[in-house]
Amino acid sequence: MQIDQLIQGLEAKFNQSRIVFWYDPEQSFQEAVASIAIAGVTLLDMAEHSILEVKKRIELDEPLGRFLLYFSCAEPAPEADFLLDIRFYSETFFADSSSMLLAELGISRMDLRGHLQLRQSFFGSKQRLAALKRLVTEGEDASSLDLKMIAVLTKADTPSLEDVLLRLLKGYADSISSDVEAEAGLALLAKFGLDKPLWKAVAARFGYDEDEPSITGFTLKLFCTELLMHVAADDLDWLSNNLLEMASGRATAQAFMVGWRDSRRYAECHDLLSHKIEGQLEIGNRCAHYSPNQLLECDCFEAVEQAIIRGLVAQLLDTSKRVDRVEFGTILSRRLSGHWCLLRPEYKSVYEALRNAELLLFLRKQFVDGFHYDSAKALYEAYTSELYLFDQAYRLFNEHVHLLFSQGAEILRQLDEAVERLYTDWYLSELGRAWDSHIEREGLLEQWALPAVDNQFQFFDKQVKKRLGSKQTKRIFV
Repeated sequence: MQIDQLIQGLEAKFNQSRIVFWYDPEQSFQEAVASIAIAGVTLLDMAEHSILEVKKRIELDEPLGRFLLYFSCAEPAPEADFLLDIRFYSETFFADSSSMLLAELGISRMDLRGHLQLRQSFFGSKQRLAALKRLVTEGEDASSLDLKMIAVLTKADTPSLEDVLLRLLKGYADSISSDVEAEAGLALLAKFGLDKPLWKAVAARFGYDEDEPSITGFTLKLFCTELLMHVAADDLDWLSNNLLEMASGRATAQAFMVGWRDSRRYAECHDLLSHKIEGQLEIGNRCAHYSPNQLLECDCFEAVEQAIIRGLVAQLLDTSKRVDRVEFGTILSRRLSGHWCLLRPEYKSVYEALRNAELLLFLRKQFVDGFHYDSAKALYEAYTSELYLFDQAYRLFNEHVHLLFSQGAEILRQLDEAVERLYTDWYLSELGRAWDSHIEREGLLEQWALPAVDNQFQFFDKQVKKRLGSKQTKRIFV
């Protein structure tokens, strides 16, 4: 170590206290001590001075003086240290490489010297050291320092366990479509002895404690645990071998999964791993018999989204049961704000089509016997107040379902056929029959007019002409 480095470290200590103790049991710097000169500081080689004499000088003779006390021995035990009271309000300087590293990092805890010796390989790179310096704070302990080294190696966004895991999970996702090993990130950590500290932190936070931990195994347990927490069913024994055991760990995993899906940077790798695992576990087949309400809160697998849609379609097509409109609407609202719907616009089209199909079927049941009104005027008013909803729902349904068909999605094909039969074969037929009965009886073919209702050919005169007469109006859009 260079003299200027020693002086720099000592000056930092004197910024904290007027008295600095320096213990050098290996006597590595015994010859260099004499060449150390710091302005305003008295250097005392304690091998040449009486301890009691020095104590008197420091406390009585020169109470404001600055002193560097060099000992060519180890720190004495507290009960044998005649300067212990002075040490309590002084600073201690260490000149080994680990101590200097701690000083360079701005960490005051000298008890971390041994820990840094275990991590010497990490500090072999100036780039890694510089990156670590940007992250550390004065109050680091061994585990927090390890986590920040891990963050440097994984290039995590922040030195948090969650961001470290997201980087490792991204590496796993990238391996699906490349030649990179799924555990490549862990291999790098193992090279610097930081894989075990990572899994220790994961075990404490998530309850993932395995003899041979891996990113692939951890990922599987994350997805299976979230699925278990969100499927309202009792027959989930097939998940039992892939669950996090601790209740607190499961809650942490759930929060982590939500944050992962909501992350703009990492949501894509969530979806890649989700599809991989749903294929492994045959999620689509296993969830097919659950009702949409049982799957309502589950966002971790796209196959679950599709199972919910199939369940809703089945409810609409089952004419033997009445659809609970409140429950149906609640399911649509929840799924429209879910991960897969926000990610893929086609799912929004599916749910909006289902919403309008449900309305059509509900209206159909409101008019089981057709449309029977006392007069053409009453039929007209019924159309303007509620019967128009048939046409509106039908058109909105078709707008969404045709978009799906254009993309090759067939999930609503059977429902589309049912809606077409309802609208064409029943609604238009019944509405035409209702108008026919009044047109003939009320002589509307001879004079097409209803009391207090403007005809279409009167629209310009009644609604447009007056507005065009204004000097300020140049165009009217209808």
